[in-house]
Amino acid sequence: MAAEPRAVRWSRRVAALCALAFIALYLAVAVARLRYPFELEWMEGASADAVARVLAGRTLYAAPSLAFVPLNYPPVYFYLAAAVSKLTGPGLLPLRLVSLLSSLGCMGVLFAMARREAGTAHAGLLAAGLFAATFRVAGAWFDIARVDSLFLFLFLCAMALVRFGGAGVRAQVLAGLCLALSFFTKQGALAALPVMLLCLLPGRRRMVFLATAAVAMAGGTLLLDRLHAGWYRYFLYELPARHAWNAAAAATFALRDLLRPLPIACLLALIPAWASRRREEGRDGLFFVALALGSVGISGLSRLQPGGWDNVLMPAYASLALLFALGAEAARRPPGAGDRGGPRVLVNLACAVQLVMLAYNPGAQIPTARDRAAGEALVRALSAVKGEVFVPYHGYLPTLAGKRGYAHIWGMDDVIERDPVRGGVLRDEVVAALRERRFAAVVVESDMIESRSWLLDEAERDYARATPAVADRGAFWPVTGIRTRPEWIYLPRPAGGP
Repeated sequence: MAAEPRAVRWSRRVAALCALAFIALYLAVAVARLRYPFELEWMEGASADAVARVLAGRTLYAAPSLAFVPLNYPPVYFYLAAAVSKLTGPGLLPLRLVSLLSSLGCMGVLFAMARREAGTAHAGLLAAGLFAATFRVAGAWFDIARVDSLFLFLFLCAMALVRFGGAGVRAQVLAGLCLALSFFTKQGALAALPVMLLCLLPGRRRMVFLATAAVAMAGGTLLLDRLHAGWYRYFLYELPARHAWNAAAAATFALRDLLRPLPIACLLALIPAWASRRREEGRDGLFFVALALGSVGISGLSRLQPGGWDNVLMPAYASLALLFALGAEAARRPPGAGDRGGPRVLVNLACAVQLVMLAYNPGAQIPTARDRAAGEALVRALSAVKGEVFVPYHGYLPTLAGKRGYAHIWGMDDVIERDPVRGGVLRDEVVAALRERRFAAVVVESDMIESRSWLLDEAERDYARATPAVADRGAFWPVTGIRTRPEWIYLPRPAGGP
């Protein structure tokens, strides 16, 4: 074989260096904020509350109350984080550690799949590097205390076993179990099953995979629902089924979420998807079509849910990263003798350009010393309150101050807005606690003020604004997700006062 032209070698190295740079950049950001004791995103604390409940030996799914409202996520992430916390201690660290290792696992699986499929480590590096580069456009979510990275890692493991596990029953059973574990981490994995049924059904070993996944999912769901007296089904299926679809997100999903940040990747991804129409010996030719459509389907359907943040794009970006790498490798293969490498240089440079298009400011993703100081001052202020405090947006903060935490507002609002019967009971419980001045202080959120929430209206009948929760106006804002923070500490009005 003729030596590769120098321009091709150097352009390939440029693309590889860009991929490595984004992997290193993500790792630097994740490590820098791993031990930050406060939320990077406003719902991290709710995840920490769920893990604390596991550690206390209490059930994750129970009747909604002022004390606790379950999240509408399955239990695997919370139990795994609880196990890790036995080694690291409580708080957000063990949850983030699970997410960080899972995100690195995603990159590892993508690397291995691309390398195995294309036969080059360069393809693997492009796949892992592009996924790492989507960190910011996917919400800067890979390493935070949420379920998404573990869910995606288990999903990708299942897909890798389906593709490369061989014809043996053991590999297909393991693939089915990985998909089921993914489903019991985030139920969005269910969205990929119809595509898998259509595209992966031929062949006995595929039937083993699908049967294992289906039996594990159905059996596990029935068991969890029985163990939790029906509340598992209620929070994971009945209540979410009452959510309205976000039609506006459907209209912009392909353009805003896929084509705008990843135009070159989407173009190159068409190459392996198109080529996979042909059946290869011993393999399903439709595998990449199934993977792409299944992953994009997971992201698209999640985007339609109210509150679907950029994190839901992670499955779509992972499959596009894999197809991007395989498409680039297919496009840059030397056509024969006499080729000077011009097209291959263009492909390599196009890969580098796509990666550079996803550049972001890492400093904006890392909390500052001011943020930490503001959080510590708030915890001291809560600790000094003589009595219980109610922090509806951040139930973990009172626990840092040595006090009892209460239900998160996200879960309370979900029940109150979508279930008139149970929601009415829950709202009455919250209002009664405020009327009785059960709390020595209530912390009001900026989001409560901006939206003029029902909870603020109820609180202001018996509590009055006293002091700022955070004195530094530029500090203690989350680095991703909804921009909200504690604003005011309200104290009880005098008995008989206005």
